[in-house]
Amino acid sequence: MKILVVRYRFIGDTILMIPFLRNLRHAYPDAKIDVVLTGSQKAIGVPPGLGIVAFSEKALKTRDSLGEIAAYYADIKRWLPIMHDPSKYYATPSVNMIWAYEKAMEIIFNEGLNSRYERHNKYAKAVRNALDVYGMKVVADKEIAAATMSCVRYPEGIEDAEFRSRCYDKGLVLAGGLATFAGKTFRIGHMGNTTKEQLRKAIVTIGEVLKEMGIAADLINATKEFDKVM
Repeated sequence: MKILVVRYRFIGDTILMIPFLRNLRHAYPDAKIDVVLTGSQKAIGVPPGLGIVAFSEKALKTRDSLGEIAAYYADIKRWLPIMHDPSKYYATPSVNMIWAYEKAMEIIFNEGLNSRYERHNKYAKAVRNALDVYGMKVVADKEIAAATMSCVRYPEGIEDAEFRSRCYDKGLVLAGGLATFAGKTFRIGHMGNTTKEQLRKAIVTIGEVLKEMGIAADLINATKEFDKVM
């Protein structure tokens, strides 16, 4: 068995399992995806609570070759009968979440996948260009950064908790950085059913808070950079 543990995992010699799709083409341009695991929140636009997984026929055959495994609930063989007949589900299903997921799929396909991808790309560029005006730089290289979220470095002199608290008081929720980025960055999402009006308002709010904290912030040029893309 060959296993490559980076951002993607290989099971056996030919099965590729990934936790997300963005930037796959840069790392493995010729790879075929056999297992995809994701959640209902974020880009899909459903409240958190559902685990969503897809297996190719090749992946299912590879599972058969593994024999018995200890992980009962993480074993796709335990779930296949339920997928074929949901009445066999072992507990009370999250009915409301399933209905929400169905509605989300309707919204996504009505918009069109390519249109949705392009909208996410435009949102990412618009937000990052606007934040550049404030001296706020994205951690990842723009060429390979995810279109769905930005992790942004603070300018000198900004205290993380105070900044995000002030934004929260104005109606903008920003997530803090994690691990080595904690206290040095914030995270802002621009995915799912987020609108350009919401993101533009976020840019304005960030600029207002920076000025309140004694940092020069050119709101006019920041919003102009945002509007150029949108």
